[in-house]
Amino acid sequence: MECLSVSSTSDGTTTYSTTEEEVLSVVSESEFKSSNSQLDLLSQGEAADPFAPIVYAEKIHPRIEPANRTGMEVVKLVTNIFPIRTDPNREVYRYDVSADLVTGVETRNRNGGVISMNRGPKDDTLMTRRSEAVRAALKAALEAYRILSETGVTVFDGTTILFSNEDLAMALKPHNGTLTLPEKQRKFESRFALALIQLITSLLEMRKRRLPTEKGIRFIEGAEYKETTPDARLVAALVLDAKIGTFYKANGLVETIAQLNRWEGVHQVQWDPAAIKRTNTYLRGLQKARKPDDRWNLIKNHLDELDLSRNSPIMAGFGISVDSKPLQVTGFRRPAPKVQYGESRSVPTDLKKAGWKQGKETYTEGAVVDKLYIAWNENPRVLPQIQAFVERFKIEADHKGITIRSLEVENAPTNLDDEVRTGNLFAKAKNQRKILGAKATIMIIYISNKFVDPAGRIPETRSHGLLKFLEAKHQIVTQHLATDTILGKKQYDNSIKPMDNATMENILNKFNLKAFGLNYTIVPESFAKDHWFGSTLIMGYDVCHPTGQTVGERALGFAVENPSVVGFAHNGCENRDAFVGDFAFQEPLRERVDDRLLNARTKWMLKWWQKRRDPKLPENFFIFRDGVSEGQYEMVLSQELGAIQEACDEYEVGYKPNFLLVVVTKRHNKRFFKEGSNGAIGNPEALTVVDQEIVRTDLTELFIQSHHAIQGTAKATQYVLLYSSDPSITQDTLQPLILALTFQHQICNMPVSIPEPVYQSDEWAKRGSELLKTYRDLKFPLARKNGGDGRDKRQPIDWEEMTKRLGYMNKPLDGVRANA
Repeated sequence: MECLSVSSTSDGTTTYSTTEEEVLSVVSESEFKSSNSQLDLLSQGEAADPFAPIVYAEKIHPRIEPANRTGMEVVKLVTNIFPIRTDPNREVYRYDVSADLVTGVETRNRNGGVISMNRGPKDDTLMTRRSEAVRAALKAALEAYRILSETGVTVFDGTTILFSNEDLAMALKPHNGTLTLPEKQRKFESRFALALIQLITSLLEMRKRRLPTEKGIRFIEGAEYKETTPDARLVAALVLDAKIGTFYKANGLVETIAQLNRWEGVHQVQWDPAAIKRTNTYLRGLQKARKPDDRWNLIKNHLDELDLSRNSPIMAGFGISVDSKPLQVTGFRRPAPKVQYGESRSVPTDLKKAGWKQGKETYTEGAVVDKLYIAWNENPRVLPQIQAFVERFKIEADHKGITIRSLEVENAPTNLDDEVRTGNLFAKAKNQRKILGAKATIMIIYISNKFVDPAGRIPETRSHGLLKFLEAKHQIVTQHLATDTILGKKQYDNSIKPMDNATMENILNKFNLKAFGLNYTIVPESFAKDHWFGSTLIMGYDVCHPTGQTVGERALGFAVENPSVVGFAHNGCENRDAFVGDFAFQEPLRERVDDRLLNARTKWMLKWWQKRRDPKLPENFFIFRDGVSEGQYEMVLSQELGAIQEACDEYEVGYKPNFLLVVVTKRHNKRFFKEGSNGAIGNPEALTVVDQEIVRTDLTELFIQSHHAIQGTAKATQYVLLYSSDPSITQDTLQPLILALTFQHQICNMPVSIPEPVYQSDEWAKRGSELLKTYRDLKFPLARKNGGDGRDKRQPIDWEEMTKRLGYMNKPLDGVRANA
C-alpha cells in the first residue's frame, strides 16, 4: 500500500510524493458489521480490529464471573470514566504520512540531501519540534491543494498517521505528479476506530492548553447501555484524571519564588526568616494531597476546558461525542479478615477504616534478641534522654513478648563514616556473634539527627544509606531512629511533644520483625481458607528502573552504571504470614526480568520452603507481578512465567504446581468517588471492590481499595488475572486472598493498598538501589566483565557479581525482614 509523503525544501517550498510501504492489512466494511461479531472474533483469538483490546489466545486466563455479592454492603460509586458516543454510520479513513526535509546538500548521513522528519533522536524537545514541523507542513499541503471539502476535518498524531472523515482519493488524483494516493486507502468502521481518533484529538487539545491531565481510552462492559442496546457488549469510554503536580505556573521555580518575595533581580535576593517562611509555606501548600471533592472538580473543569463534552468542529466532523456525565458503578465491601495476636486471640477491626488496636495483646511470635547495641550520633548532652527512651523501650518490648537478653548503650557518639573505615561497633557485634554462636540474634539500633550529624557532614538520607551498607557488609541487622522521634518534636511554641504510644508501637513492630519475630496472623474469609492454610507458596516481584545516562557519558562510550533492580518477596518461612525477600541487579532499563535471575530466585524460594516449612514442595505457586503495562502482559506470560515454570521442573523433575499469576497496578488513572446523600464527594471506604460494569470484557479485571486513605484521594489498586492452572479459582476465592495479603504488612495496624509480597518486593528493590548508590558514593570500584579494570568506565558492569556483594541471599541475614 502506498502512503502520503510530505517533503519540505530548505528554501521554504513544499513538495509531495508517494512511496511504496507495507502497512497493516486492509479491513473491508463487511468484516465487522456489529460489536458482537467483533467480540466473537476476539474470543476465538483471530485477527480483529487493531484498536480493540489485545487478547493473547490460549494463554491469558478466560474471564471469570464477578463475585457473589449476597450479604455484602453495596456501594454506589462515581467514576472518572466518560462514555464515548459515536455515529455508527460515519466512516473514517487512515493515511500514513512520511515527511522529508529536502536540503539539497549531500552528506554522508543524508540520502540525496533528504532528512526524514519522522525519525530522529528520542529527545523530548527534538521530538516535539519535529512533530510541530510535520504538522505545519501537512496543514499547508492540505490547504494549498484544497484537498478537503468545507465539512472535511483531519486529525494528525504528529508522527506518521493522519485520520480524515472524508475519502481523499478523488481530491488527490489531479495532483498525480506531486501529491498522489491510491484509492485503496485504509478505512475503518467508526464504532471501534473513532475511540483512537478521539484519543489523538484530546492529546492535541491537551498539548495546546498545557493542562495537567492524564487520560486514556478503555473498552468496558458498559452495563448501563444494555437496557437500551442489548447487544452492546463493548463500550468505548474516556478516562480523565487530574494530574496533581507541584507547580502549575508557566514560569519556573526561580521566577515563582522571586515574585513571591518581590525580588526583581539576583542583587535583591535575601534569605531572611520572613522569606524562608513565605517560600516554605508556599511549597508545602502546593505539595498537599488533593481532597476527593477538589480532584473531582478539577476533572470536571478539565473536561470542559478540553471541549470534549461539547460539539467542537473536530469532534462533530468525526461523529464523536463524550458524555459530560460520568459512569456510575455499583461496588461492594468485603468483610475484613480476622487479625489474631498471641495465642490466636482475635482483635476487633474497625468497620469503616479496617484498622485495629493491639491493646495488651502480645505478639504471635515474640523475638528473642541475644545482644542489642544502642548507638547514637548526637550531642552528648542528650545521652540521659536516650537512656530514658531505652528504659521505656525495654518495658514496652517485654509487655509485647519480646525478650532482650543483653542490652548495651554506647557511651560515646558513633560516626558512620568512621565505621566504614574502622568498623569498631560492627566488629564488636560480630565478635559477640562468634561468642554466642552463629544462630544468636545480634542487633544495632542507631539514633541520629534527622537532618545532619553534629559536625554537619552527614545528611540523614546518607546516614541511612551508610547504616544499611554497613548492615549488608557485616550482616548485622540494624534499625535507624531519628533523634526527634525518640526525644520528642519541637512545636511552634518551642515546647516538646513527647513520643506517643503509637510511635513506640511502630518502632517495636519493626524491631520484632527484624529480629525474626511475627507480630500477628491473618485468617481470611472462608472462601480463601483452603488456599491460605493449604500448601501455597506466595511470591511477589517488581522492577525498579534508574535514570538513563547523560549525553556526555554516552558520547564517551561509558558503560551504564545504574542498573534496574528486581525486588523479590515470598512466604517460604515457617509461618505463612511471614514474608521475607531480597533484591538483584540486572541490565539497565529492562522491565523483563532476566530468565537466569528468575530461575535462580525461584529455586531459592523452593529451597527455603523445604528447609523451613515442609519437605514436600508446595501444591500451589501464586505469583503477584507489579509494574507492567497491558502491552507487557504477553512478555510476563510467555517469558517470565515460563522461566519460573522451567525452574520448578529443574528443581525437581516433573514438579508442576498449580500456578496463579496476577498483575498488580497502582499507577493507573481510574478513580472511584463515593457520593454522599447531600451530594458531597468523598473517598470510598476500605475493603471496597469493583469487579463489573467498568472492567474489561476480555479478561478478569477488578479493582480493590483495601486501605483507608489518610489524606488526599484514594486510588483503588487494579488487579488482572493473567493465568491460573487452578480450576478452583473464582473471584470469590481470589478477592479474599488479595485482601488477606493487604493485611500482612505487620508494621501498621491497618491494611495497605497493595498485597504485602508486592509491597515488600518494591521496598527490596529500593534497598538495592540505595545500597548501590552508597557503594558508589564511597568510591568502591564496580565489578566489571571481561576481567577489566574495575575503574575503567568503558567496561560493562558485572551485575551478577554486584548482587553477590550487596545482596542478602545465602548470607547470615537471608530470611530476615531487614527492610521492615
